[in-house]
Amino acid sequence: MITPYVAPIRGGITSFVAGLGRGLRRLGLDVHIVAREGSTSEEVEVLGGSPRHFVGAAAAVVAKIRPDFIHAHAHWYALRAALKSRTRSTRRVVFTFHTSWQTSNRVARRSLRRMLLQCDRVTFPSRFLKDEMKMGLPRDLVDVVPPGTEEQVVSPEAVNTLREISIEAGWSRTIGVVSKFEWPEKVRGFRLLLQALRDPRLSEVGVVVAGGGSLLPAVQEEVLRLGLERRIRFLGDVADPRALYTACHVYCHSSFQEGLSLALLEAMRAGAPIVSLKLPFVQEALQDRTHALLVEPTPAALADGINLLLSDQTLASTLAKHARDRACTEFDWNGVAGRFLSSYGVER
Repeated sequence: MITPYVAPIRGGITSFVAGLGRGLRRLGLDVHIVAREGSTSEEVEVLGGSPRHFVGAAAAVVAKIRPDFIHAHAHWYALRAALKSRTRSTRRVVFTFHTSWQTSNRVARRSLRRMLLQCDRVTFPSRFLKDEMKMGLPRDLVDVVPPGTEEQVVSPEAVNTLREISIEAGWSRTIGVVSKFEWPEKVRGFRLLLQALRDPRLSEVGVVVAGGGSLLPAVQEEVLRLGLERRIRFLGDVADPRALYTACHVYCHSSFQEGLSLALLEAMRAGAPIVSLKLPFVQEALQDRTHALLVEPTPAALADGINLLLSDQTLASTLAKHARDRACTEFDWNGVAGRFLSSYGVER
């Protein structure tokens, strides 16, 4: 696999590639990962350099491996490296979009489409993202394959540490948020939560946020401006946010931009009660009042949803159980890896 990022770089791409790699290895495949940023390990080779330099360096590394399949992720330079490293022994080249790729540059868009047409498969994490991209690709070139989740043992000490934040701050309940503050539409969703927190019913409720990004300082300034600094605790990038899903009373996912959020799926797998927005990419994973509360994207509606889950423990527990069951059956890395085998042209 060729990817922009691996650990310790945080984010959905890193988690996706790592999870898929583990799933494919469990199915008996030998998986090599070549990345531009992160740390080299036994299974990963990190090359560094500019995007253009990475294309040539990654292609050279992959060509020496002579893999049966080359799977590139997320960024144009990973795709270009995959195409450049194709040899006669390469059975398929696959590219996976992770989030929306927007540009007003027609030349860049045409260049991307030309590269995509050279792939054997192009996958999207959701039907919504496939339709939104409007790349005009042949139907038989495109697959929709969602991210996956795994069963994880969460350290009780890590959970207790997070709960102590709530106790020390004097909060009655805690909302959990996991986000990468790199995209304006994700920030807009978090601002929606900040407005919802002004509802008097939530006056004793606090928020613990895991995630960093270049836009985080602006978000923190807004928290100060709104006078909410005593009710928001930013953890920054964390190695593993799963303890937060367990520690919070409600997990809030209010982003306006996703392919299909891995953080949302992980919250489902962890059994967290979830409130999110009635948006197409959310509704592909969750049904309203079956797996979660899905609300209109307004501060008042979000406050109503959070308050309902906090005040009705029976409802919260029921939704959380159904969401977890769905994550275990529909969004498990073992099953997802099997679906990618089909994209690779392998019959199981």
